This record gives sequence, structure tokens and C-alpha cells, in this order.
Amino acid sequence: LQNKLTCNLAIDRIRALRLIMALELAEHFKREIFAVTNDQTPEVRATAIRALGRVGDLTSRRILERALMQDTPAVQAQAIEALDQ
Repeated sequence: LQNKLTCNLAIDRIRALRLIMALELAEHFKREIFAVTNDQTPEVRATAIRALGRVGDLTSRRILERALMQDTPAVQAQAIEALDQ
């Protein structure tokens, strides 16, 4: 999964994030997820933000709050959902 998070294909990064969430491994991969929240592809960023909602630390919360200010509605929506959890 770690290799897929840094893969060139956005769909592979999204699949890796979805697997991490499905397997409840977000805490284990949180540093990698932090990095992917800055991905150039909005759908990857939105999926990473959703995954961060499953990590309950202060850094995750700060990233989620910052995501509220992004100009991509999907990222903002995922941040709102994640902060409500």
C-alpha cells in the first residue's frame, strides 16, 4: 500500500487510500496520508482527507481544518464530514 500511495497513477493512490480505510489502517499510514493531502489531483486529496477523519490526532485535525479553505468543493465536503466524526 505504501508504494501505491506514491504511484504515478491517481487511481492507484485512490485505491490505496480506500484499502487503508477499509482495513482500518489509517493510523498506521497517517504520515503517508498527510503527504497525499497535498496531491495535485483533487479526487486523491478528497479521499486522503476522508481517510484522515479516521485518525484522531492534532496534526490530522489541523490538516482537516486547512482543507476547509481549499477551492475544491469535494475536498471541502470531505473535510466537513471528517471533522463531524
